[in-house]
Amino acid sequence: MALAAAQATLPQYSSKFSRHDGCTLPQLAACLVLRAFWRTSLRGAQAQLEDSRDLQEALHLSQVPDHNALWRAHQALSEQQLTRLKEQTVRLADKARMLPHGLHAKLSADSTGFTSSRTSHSPSHQKPTRYWRARRKRKRAGLRVARAKKQPKKSWHYPKWTVAIDCRTHLILAQMARRGPFPDVQDFAPLALESHTLRPSTLVLADSGFESEDNLKLCEQWLGARAVMRIKQPRHGAQLHTPYRLALLRHLPQALYCQRNASESSFSADKRRFGDLIPARSWAARQRDVLLRGILHNCALLMSA
Repeated sequence: MALAAAQATLPQYSSKFSRHDGCTLPQLAACLVLRAFWRTSLRGAQAQLEDSRDLQEALHLSQVPDHNALWRAHQALSEQQLTRLKEQTVRLADKARMLPHGLHAKLSADSTGFTSSRTSHSPSHQKPTRYWRARRKRKRAGLRVARAKKQPKKSWHYPKWTVAIDCRTHLILAQMARRGPFPDVQDFAPLALESHTLRPSTLVLADSGFESEDNLKLCEQWLGARAVMRIKQPRHGAQLHTPYRLALLRHLPQALYCQRNASESSFSADKRRFGDLIPARSWAARQRDVLLRGILHNCALLMSA
């Protein structure tokens, strides 16, 4: 499924200087999706492909790409190409009549974070880090082992994944990868517009992190969709003067708002199946891995349909 989507959107080779006797870019992109499915490294993906003759035939591989070729393909894939690849998976789902239309077209927007550190994911038999060795030494000596207060560092930021999901099929219509923590309210408009171009929705659901008068007006006046968001209570007895926020604050349709759990269920199922670790070191590589997760999510739903 990943190969079919990649062949329809990606060029055969990343540049005119690429060797034309090896694997094509769609084949390498499909291998990267499989690597995310296996939750392994590039060398591990190469070993898995070498051990499986069926996968080589399914991907039409004349030779198994090594980890260097997979790394170069990972670096060559741009954010625009990954977005087109995700959009193609949505078109394949629409062609298979999976996506609902009309009154049943409902959208749920939400965000989640991924782990980018291997501290708690390393096997127990590995040698502990210097920090944990120092903690154990202080604990054996009867000293305090509480974590000392430190200044915030840039490396403490985590990969944040913001998506717009169809409530019935849990397909990802739009996605965005940022460096968290970051406010959700600024990501709503790009997600709503991108998902509307693929499939217009009649109902848009989101939590209080996305609520603003501009976002509500975008759905009601420009997209022709009803927006249901939980409105934050004003502080110190302040009064709201914006019409859309005031109407939702007075009466929130709880039966419609409860359907927002589609995004929470998708995040839970995705992390249980594919893990919550983004192992890349640089931020550009982490961003590509997060976007590849959305492609893997849609391909898995297409295969199970």
